[in-house]
Amino acid sequence: MFKIGIIGAENSHAEHFADALNGKKLYGESRAVCIFGNDHPEKAAALCEKYSLKNCGNLSELFDNCDAVAITYRKGSVHYDAAMEALKYGKAAFIDKPFTTDYGQDILNIDPLNKHCTI
Repeated sequence: MFKIGIIGAENSHAEHFADALNGKKLYGESRAVCIFGNDHPEKAAALCEKYSLKNCGNLSELFDNCDAVAITYRKGSVHYDAAMEALKYGKAAFIDKPFTTDYGQDILNIDPLNKHCTI
């Protein structure tokens, strides 16, 4: 099984990912297994119950329990930091739009990508 962690619970996209992976099982053996929902703990808890996810208390715990992540925070201003943390842990990352709201933090910031060899 390919294990996916969801970062962010406030955005409806978190539930769409969980439903596609665990409810409808649209992607073979890939499953959402955990969530870090510090942006909306109540929604994170509800998603855990509905889709049998582990509710992680921090990003390190989430990264220890998954192969890849889907970053679904509602606020694009926090996507970049979560993405860089995922890369440091060697995790593949889907980053919901926008990648960042800071023009200086763009995908062309190649150094972290090269250092950790994942995109």
